[in-house]
Amino acid sequence: MIQIILVLIFVGGGLFYATKMNRTRAATMGPAIRAFLERTGYRYPDVVDPSLDAHVARCEAGWANMSKGFQSRMVRSFQGAPIHHVQEGKVTDRGWSTSCAWMAPLPQRPRVRLHIADKSLSGIGKAVKEAFSNRSQSWSPLYPVKVELADPELAQRFVCFSDGGGDVQGLLRAPGLRERLLSCVEVDLVITDADVRFSDPFQKNLLQAMGGASGAIAAGGDVGRTLDAQIPMHDRIAEMLVIAGRAAM
Repeated sequence: MIQIILVLIFVGGGLFYATKMNRTRAATMGPAIRAFLERTGYRYPDVVDPSLDAHVARCEAGWANMSKGFQSRMVRSFQGAPIHHVQEGKVTDRGWSTSCAWMAPLPQRPRVRLHIADKSLSGIGKAVKEAFSNRSQSWSPLYPVKVELADPELAQRFVCFSDGGGDVQGLLRAPGLRERLLSCVEVDLVITDADVRFSDPFQKNLLQAMGGASGAIAAGGDVGRTLDAQIPMHDRIAEMLVIAGRAAM
């Protein structure tokens, strides 16, 4: 398994610096964060001051203390729905441990509840990969009833579980949903009574957005380039949550 520490992981947007930036790179951080926040609409819910300057400053302050670990919570409005994004980073005995997730609250209890994820999260392949890497991940389905997916392409890649009720197959046929599921490098999507959640514990979708390991290395300390690369990923996952949430009603 290729081991790579992303050059930049933005606090609240999905990236953090793993090495010190020089003064030139540091000078680009503020403008790059401002552009990212303007384009995505992300804000910190714990920042009382509504000005964009306050949110940029909050992000910069979080980045400055990155080496001690962090938890960042942001929210945006996407197609009229609130999308919450959480990213965490901490130092462990194996090095850095990072994770991120997105969540969209539901206005009422949905008709369909499901948990769909890549087979690699729970199969033999996962156990083999963990045996030869310093990463580990514990995954288990939220619901007890395994669903045999009717879509051959989805069935080849994913496992799906439900609570036994609702039209799971119909939900997965919602326009645009399967395309967004298949476009992700790793999927862990859950529809609960309260929300729709997408987890990316190893930030594989982030790395994919940057063009893989080579793209992350090529980005180097170009903060603007790195943040620009992840905006389509944030939008794609937000679209997935909105589509799944509306189809579940």
